[in-house]
Amino acid sequence: MIAPVSIQNSERVHVVFVGPTLSYDEARALHPDALILPPARVGDIASVMLTYRPHAIGLIDGVFRNTMAVFHKEILDALSQGAWVLGASGMGALRAAECARYGMIGVGQVYEMYASGTLEDDDEVAAVHTDADSSYRLLSDSMVTIRATLQQPFATGVVSSEEAALLIASQKARHFHERSFDAVIQTAGDELEFPGARLDKLRALFRDHRVDLKADDARLLLHTMRELPTGPPPIATRPMIEASGLVTTLMDRDRTVGLREGQPVTFDAVMRYVALNRPEHDALRRRAGQRQALLQMAHYLEIEPTGDQLLRSHIDLAARMGIPMAELYEWGRSVDLSTSDVEKFVYEEALLATVEAWSLDRRGRIGFVRTYLDELRLAGLYASLRDEAGEVEQLAKRVSVDDLSVGQTLAEHVARTGWTPPRHWGDFIRQSDLGDESEVFERLMTYVAAARARSTESPVTSDVDDDSTASTAEGLDPAARSTGSRGV
Repeated sequence: MIAPVSIQNSERVHVVFVGPTLSYDEARALHPDALILPPARVGDIASVMLTYRPHAIGLIDGVFRNTMAVFHKEILDALSQGAWVLGASGMGALRAAECARYGMIGVGQVYEMYASGTLEDDDEVAAVHTDADSSYRLLSDSMVTIRATLQQPFATGVVSSEEAALLIASQKARHFHERSFDAVIQTAGDELEFPGARLDKLRALFRDHRVDLKADDARLLLHTMRELPTGPPPIATRPMIEASGLVTTLMDRDRTVGLREGQPVTFDAVMRYVALNRPEHDALRRRAGQRQALLQMAHYLEIEPTGDQLLRSHIDLAARMGIPMAELYEWGRSVDLSTSDVEKFVYEEALLATVEAWSLDRRGRIGFVRTYLDELRLAGLYASLRDEAGEVEQLAKRVSVDDLSVGQTLAEHVARTGWTPPRHWGDFIRQSDLGDESEVFERLMTYVAAARARSTESPVTSDVDDDSTASTAEGLDPAARSTGSRGV
């Protein structure tokens, strides 16, 4: 899991996954502005895309034995979101050769060998190393490093081409975690019967003239990152991807968040914490299950929201969060949603509204009152609200408010209760099964009359005049606003 990191320049973040190919200090020296992170594992690229929105990602080293390796599709997702993604040396070279057609940039000789087919086996770049506490110290040597060192010109005075081929073959036959220059020297002595003097020359060759292609390529990648264009890749070059079930699970559960300020935690860990610690879990789980069921039903019925419904969903979501519509994406970032996540959120909100409208058009609101009251019962609110509603009906009989217009009634009700009128009255009335506009106005008059009966104070007035108050209710009949007739 990535540790939390603070960065100064958030406008053009470069993230580099490296270790053990280069040390942290050397990587920082070569690219002082980069955010240097440990070898990447599954979910790490998706996580930094969510948290840092990087301009560029450099993948050099990655882990693969005790955890899953970086997914190809999280790389493609980063590319599709407009990040430059470069790969070199180890895992980066492998993924770049596999993803070059989609826009990932491969750098260096190791990448070129994989891209051309000169190298095919993943184990060519594999090596065993320690953890971060020991600075990712190498415990084995990669096959590409051993091969390049034995085939370089300096080696010709130490081993013949035939001997070099035999030594390379002996290392290739070993498991990658057993490969090392020490093992080469042992093979040269035991199987090729090198005398002591030749073994000393071989040790000197490995000490003084080691050819570390992976390190050279990593240095080139860092240089290349610094020379990238200031803007993102052209939109036309970005891949269009369809998320598989595995990638969807990665994005929904396994991304690491809390990287900038807090302790790192995955989405899945957040849900598990709530489930096992908070009393809200049962209600949240139930609503989430219903939401998921409705979205699946929409997919099954091939229901799609219109452009107007998507726009309204944007507006309604911003209003629900109490923010301007222009700040919706910033809100998303504060709750660990990427730009594409927010767009998906808005789309699903519009889709849910479309499903509800579809159901209403087909069946009306038959049974809605019972279902609504069942929700009150489950919430433990039914009995108290039943008594409140009954009291209001009795109180309203004591006072007459027939002289009030629509605007006056609405203004006084809002002033007394703090209730927020809906943005779209027609939709609100229809979706809430409230009858028609006249019935809604009758109810509002009842509540104002009850409030006046309950209070010994003077009727509450509003600083907003009749017409402007009424006009806050979108869809209000113009004639009703001008004459005070009952049209909400």
